[in-house]
Amino acid sequence: MNIYNYIIISFFLINIIAKLFKRDDKRVICIIFGLELILISALRMSTVGADLQNYLVRFDVIAETPWNNLNILNELWGFEYGFLLLNKIISIFTNDSRILIYVTSFFINFSFSYFIYKYSEKPYLSFYLFVAFNFFGTSLNLVRLFLAGSILLYSIKYLEEKKLAKFVLIVLLATTFHSSALIFIFAYFLKDFKLNEKFYFIMAIIGGIFLLFGDSILTIMLKYGSSFYYDRYGENVGSGDGLMFLIFLVILLIFIIFISTKNKKILQNDIDKWWVKLLVISIFFGIISLNLYVAARIMWFTKICLIILIPNVYNRFNSKALKYIFIAAIILVSYLYFSKIITSEYIGVFNYEFFF
Repeated sequence: MNIYNYIIISFFLINIIAKLFKRDDKRVICIIFGLELILISALRMSTVGADLQNYLVRFDVIAETPWNNLNILNELWGFEYGFLLLNKIISIFTNDSRILIYVTSFFINFSFSYFIYKYSEKPYLSFYLFVAFNFFGTSLNLVRLFLAGSILLYSIKYLEEKKLAKFVLIVLLATTFHSSALIFIFAYFLKDFKLNEKFYFIMAIIGGIFLLFGDSILTIMLKYGSSFYYDRYGENVGSGDGLMFLIFLVILLIFIIFISTKNKKILQNDIDKWWVKLLVISIFFGIISLNLYVAARIMWFTKICLIILIPNVYNRFNSKALKYIFIAAIILVSYLYFSKIITSEYIGVFNYEFFF
């Protein structure tokens, strides 16, 4: 059994124990689970994560490069300036590249734990989905991408408060770690669309366009996206998260639309509806990712809705029978997906080892 299965088992066991001792409040659960993920991430071997090895090798180069020459590394590697500066600042205090692992592990997992604490009505389920949908596993590999994604989580507060300037500033900060985070700007304007028949009809048409003309759209993206270093992914085609996961997202969306018409408390406020809109955008990127894997990377910024939307929908069902059926289906599907994806050589995190 790999360590990821142990993590999942621990989540359910700790949640049961916490309930027995009446210590199952959100803060306690999020602190315990968050610390567990921080430690497992921070104590991994440098070989756990294909991209991570490149970051550690280049840490030494960044440390030896003068501040005013960091632009050379930006042009050479495509590393954004925020990530370069983070490496440079760490190198002031130590030459040990493992400190980069400690710092990034803490920030990423703390940010997601706080995000779950703030928005999830069932934290243990959110943490389970964080692992089962491979957010955690991918964070061990695509460090820059998840640093950007972790920063984006803090922008949601300003979306709720309708403070566009602060929202944009957070998004721009995230782009200094991964330029693809810029696409999250559009997420702000999703809040102004009403979830009605017109919205879903327009989204269905757009989805159909992506499905029919995806290749042409990808050609344009790659042609004009070179300034964001996406030309590196020109030949990196693939199925992204896969057709089956895309079908799962579509079924989940249809189910939530249907159940929310029967039970108005399923989507109680604007932020609830915003998670659904992010789910729709995830489906769009899922369609694109069938032809280009880089779209699946961008999906990580929108798939965050799953670890909040699913637990909250589950928590608001009136029928206990429907609750059990729903959660059983979600756990089964997510674990089957997890079992398949975690053994993939591409993600480079399956053979987990502690560094000591």
